[in-house]
Amino acid sequence: MYLLCWKNKQQVYSKKSNQLLKWESTKKTHHYHWWPMKKTDKIIEDPHNNLYAINGGLYKYDNIFGSKSVAYQKKEHYRHYNSTKTDAGWAGFCDLATTLSCLYRYPRHNVQVQVGEKISFFSKKDIESLMIIACQNSVQRWSTVYYGERNDGIRGDDKHEPYPTQLLDILNKLCQDDAPFAMDIESGTAVWNYAFDSVNVTKYDSYPSKFVDKVKKCVPTTGTTEYYNFQINSTGFSEENQDIWGWVNNTDGKKIQNWLSKWHPDFLWRKTAKTDAWTGSCIINHEVRANNVYKIYKHSISDDKNGVILKLSLIN
Repeated sequence: MYLLCWKNKQQVYSKKSNQLLKWESTKKTHHYHWWPMKKTDKIIEDPHNNLYAINGGLYKYDNIFGSKSVAYQKKEHYRHYNSTKTDAGWAGFCDLATTLSCLYRYPRHNVQVQVGEKISFFSKKDIESLMIIACQNSVQRWSTVYYGERNDGIRGDDKHEPYPTQLLDILNKLCQDDAPFAMDIESGTAVWNYAFDSVNVTKYDSYPSKFVDKVKKCVPTTGTTEYYNFQINSTGFSEENQDIWGWVNNTDGKKIQNWLSKWHPDFLWRKTAKTDAWTGSCIINHEVRANNVYKIYKHSISDDKNGVILKLSLIN
C-alpha cells in the first residue's frame, strides 16, 4: 500500500519512509542583520543598514569615546551606492550575523552610556551593530568546526558537494551537540550564511511531483533509487528554512547521487563563544574596544540594569 505524505503542500507517494535524523537544539537562534557594505542611498544616511552611517552605533560610540570608528569602517568596509564591483550586492557581514545568531541572544534593552560628561543612547539596533563589530573578539580562536570541501582552497570546486549522503554525515556530526550551527544555503558565488537549530532528515522511495521532469532527465532507471528530504530550520531566520531533496542510486553496488532541488548547502560550520569578557581592539575595526561592547551588551540583556545608566571610562 502506498503512503500519502505531505511536504510543504507537495504530495509524496511512498511505499515506505525512514526517518534518518531528528534533532532540535534547546538553544534557539536569534535574528541579527547582515549589514551590507554598500551604501543604501547617495544622500540619505541609513543607520539600520550601514555600520558607518551617521546616527548609527559606531557614530554614537565615537561621540562618547572620541574614537574614529566610522572613518575606519568607511575606509576598510565600504561599497559606493552605485558600485559596480562584483560583490557589491552581497558584500557584508552575514558570517558575523550568523555567528551571533548561534551564540548570543539579541540585545534586550536600550542602554544609556556615560563616559565622563558625555552620554549616548544606544538602541537595541545600535547595540546589534556594535556586536557585529566585536563578533570576532567574542569567539574562541582555533575552535571553529568546518565541513565542506568546496571553497576550502584545497580540494577543488565541485558545486554539487556536499552530496546527499555527505550532508547527512555532516549533520549527524553537528547534531551531536546541543548548539545551533551555521550553513551557507546556496552553492552559488555569493555566500549566504544563516543559523539553524533543528534538523529532520527522511528517506523515501519516491519524490514530490514537482521533480518528475528532473528525475526523468537525471536519475538512472537501473538499480534502486532512494530520495532524501532534508528539512533544516531556524527560529531566528524562519524565512530561510530549508526543504531540500536529493537522490542516491545503487546499481550493482555502484552508488551515484545528486540533488533534485535547485539549491543545496555549500558548507556548514560552528563557532564557540568565549566564556569570559571580550578584550582588545575589535578585529574588523581597531577603533572600537571589544570590552566596551561587551559591557554594553551585558548591560542590555540584564533586566536588573534596565534603565540604569552604564558608566564607562576611556581606559579599559
